[in-house]
Amino acid sequence: MERMRRRFERPQKGNPTQLTIHQHVWPVESIRRFADSDGTVAVYDKVRQKTRRAKPTDDLFCAQRVWDQRAESGYMKQIEDAFQAVAAGVASGSVTHIDATQKPAVDSFYALWRARAEWRTEEDGVVVLNAVTGDALSQEQQENLEKKGILFVRRDGMPKRFLHGVRMQFEIDAYRTQISAISWAIIRAQKGQFVVPDYPAHLFIPITPTVCLCRSEASGLVTRENLAEINAVQRTGSREYFFAQDLSKCP
Repeated sequence: MERMRRRFERPQKGNPTQLTIHQHVWPVESIRRFADSDGTVAVYDKVRQKTRRAKPTDDLFCAQRVWDQRAESGYMKQIEDAFQAVAAGVASGSVTHIDATQKPAVDSFYALWRARAEWRTEEDGVVVLNAVTGDALSQEQQENLEKKGILFVRRDGMPKRFLHGVRMQFEIDAYRTQISAISWAIIRAQKGQFVVPDYPAHLFIPITPTVCLCRSEASGLVTRENLAEINAVQRTGSREYFFAQDLSKCP
């Protein structure tokens, strides 16, 4: 089975406005923590049923202009930055538990990951708005407006990515409220590595090959048998792919 190609609106030649076209579902910085010495991770492609090495910038990890630049460089970047500060501390060992000041960043990131994974296959296009006459805008004008975070309606309608970005923001806020009562713990593998799914079907956030956040009251070590159970859940919950530093070390 071949992966379906998604339609998206391409920028001007050379992308002079530097809009983000390839939008990471799982952040580049997070993928890099799983990279081997060659700078790649091992990916199992469930669509093509094969394993390959991939760089953190690989298109497989990306949506193709599904949400707008306001979302990408605005609230999404704020959520990512806050989470990466926590994740860096967890990875280095300077953060040994998720406290009340760090929890909102983790909640928000999990909600962001979930929303991106849900929306990543949506196609761009236009939505015709009733009783709204759009403006005759050149592509250069449109891209300059989007770069500044300004929504617009052109003669054929409003680009869907603007609506996607707004709806995702509402979904993130709603899901963050839904998980506000849970606790996050830091678990470490005694032996073996964690798998990272493309879709967060369960409350796990892998941080490094051997460190993971999970819904729990207590942090600690997990046995190889427990790790195998977690990885099985992650593999089953994934939709198109899952990855790790070394899949042969993932029980």
